[in-house]
Amino acid sequence: MKITTKDLPSFVQNPPPGLRVVLVYGEDSGQVKELVKTISNNVIENLDDPFALKTINVGNTDENSASLYDEVNSQSLSLSKTVVSAKIGSENISDELKAIIEGPIPASLLVLGGEYLPPKSPVRQILEKSPLAAVIPCYQDTERSILGLVRAAAREENVKVSKDAEEYLVNRLGADRLVTRQEIEKLMLFAKKAQKVSVDDARCLLEDSGAMSVDELVYAVTDGNYKKTSLYANRAAEEGVSSIVIIRAIQRHLYRLYQVSQAVQSGKNIADAMDNLKPRVFFTFKARFQKQLGIWTPSLLEGALDLLLKTEISCKTGQMPERAVFERCLFRTAQLPKRG
Repeated sequence: MKITTKDLPSFVQNPPPGLRVVLVYGEDSGQVKELVKTISNNVIENLDDPFALKTINVGNTDENSASLYDEVNSQSLSLSKTVVSAKIGSENISDELKAIIEGPIPASLLVLGGEYLPPKSPVRQILEKSPLAAVIPCYQDTERSILGLVRAAAREENVKVSKDAEEYLVNRLGADRLVTRQEIEKLMLFAKKAQKVSVDDARCLLEDSGAMSVDELVYAVTDGNYKKTSLYANRAAEEGVSSIVIIRAIQRHLYRLYQVSQAVQSGKNIADAMDNLKPRVFFTFKARFQKQLGIWTPSLLEGALDLLLKTEISCKTGQMPERAVFERCLFRTAQLPKRG
């Protein structure tokens, strides 16, 4: 069965006792890890019990390694509820999952975490149809959800975050839930004494985060700067930012260029049109954004958005190596204005 966004908080806090398998998947690897850990901890009765949680590798070729079915059915030395946790990729483990669902009641709950799985994935199909399994998709954080995380942390620490700082954080965070939480926690720790956060504070603390690498990569691509595109693409990969997250960040940026371009054509001046964007363009990028308005015509923007959409679909289907498809898209997008 699928778990809806509305039902997710109550499910995570109190997973139904009859469940045999939980699958958490999506493009936001940080959110996937966070949910897998929280669900596992909420099932385990004694977190100090070293035998209550077992983490295994799916697809392990070691001849001594056990199957998923054997792992969840093996008796643990723990006296409380137990969990077997595993990270999955593109492996087809549907036969093992079917055996776990249709066989005798397993000794442990199986909690799986993985990246994006297409709707036709055998793993998703078998688990979504079963009342003994739960499937939780993890989508990239929205501006609203990021703002909620910032404000919740600020309330807890009694810290006042300025509107400009909130806007900056919303515009920079969100590529990965764990990175987002870590950056917010770092910010709250920094502000503990002063009890306030300014936009300069936020910018100073985020400069070395993965969020800034994505931002710089977006502008490198849309500036048509091949050298910086390669530099920041490699840096984002080292920081674990997924291709889909970057593609969507570029899509959002191009759409914002399109919005301003259309507003200018309807009679607004560039400054007013840019100020109407939500969130506004951060001041360090304003000059580059304005320069790009003179480069990216509406027809070029439409062509780039179409290319990015097709690339996202290719990355998700897995028919070609994702990294190669993704990098080809970055450089083709950077070439468009020069060809136009």
